[in-house]
Amino acid sequence: MSMSEASGSNPATAQHSAWGGQPRARILVIEDQAQTGEVLHGALEAAGYDTEWATNIRRARQLLGAGSFDLVLTDVRLPDGSGLDICYEIRTSSRTPVIVVSSADTPRDRIAGFEAGADDYVVKPFHLFELRKRIEAVLRRSGGRQVDSVDAPGGMKLHLGVGEVEFGGQRARLTRSEVGILQTLLEQPGRAYSAADLSGRVWGYETVPDANFVQQHISRLRRKLATVGVEGLIETVYGMGYAIAASAGGATGGADAARDDTDRTGQAAG
Repeated sequence: MSMSEASGSNPATAQHSAWGGQPRARILVIEDQAQTGEVLHGALEAAGYDTEWATNIRRARQLLGAGSFDLVLTDVRLPDGSGLDICYEIRTSSRTPVIVVSSADTPRDRIAGFEAGADDYVVKPFHLFELRKRIEAVLRRSGGRQVDSVDAPGGMKLHLGVGEVEFGGQRARLTRSEVGILQTLLEQPGRAYSAADLSGRVWGYETVPDANFVQQHISRLRRKLATVGVEGLIETVYGMGYAIAASAGGATGGADAARDDTDRTGQAAG
């Protein structure tokens, strides 16, 4: 991690520029390494955030139980368990965004983070400026929605505020990343969005992390839609990416969902 930004900033100036006099966003940092935790805590405070720091899961749970946070930043390997457990717990009761910060950098590790409900995954070592920008992006996505729901072809409804899809009286919970994907695709039904398009719009990545990154999210999203009877809504446009099928009904039973788990979008979604 670059520590060059941990000093030399005026906290008052940073707070004013980041929030323009608005209440400071509260961030919980869960990190057991003393040096890393101190740098993160200091840098985020200097950037205008109200920051609490926990060195283990037990303390993190105490802080989460005692008050609300606008964002949680957690390591994975902690002395009393996995930070992904905290991610799961938060997702069962709230929409508080979570960013996983970890030295584990395999596709499986990143997918596990998103499966747990993380909104972003940052790999150590990282530059503090990049982390701050990712925090800003996640907070903007979590607090900047101007509409509460979006209608999909066939009668399905995407509830943005609570992160759920509804169809035929049934509901399924989505992660914030899945909400972002579906909301993006629903903006222009029939238009194909490439993996690069979705990576930039949903996570703020300039390049696709790996060939399967978006494919894995699409696969999980399709499976969740199927649990409420919505199949065939998201189609693969080979050579281009993914699109909402403009003619999709609700429970279509389409072949697109059936072939999803063997989706050959490595070449299609790039």
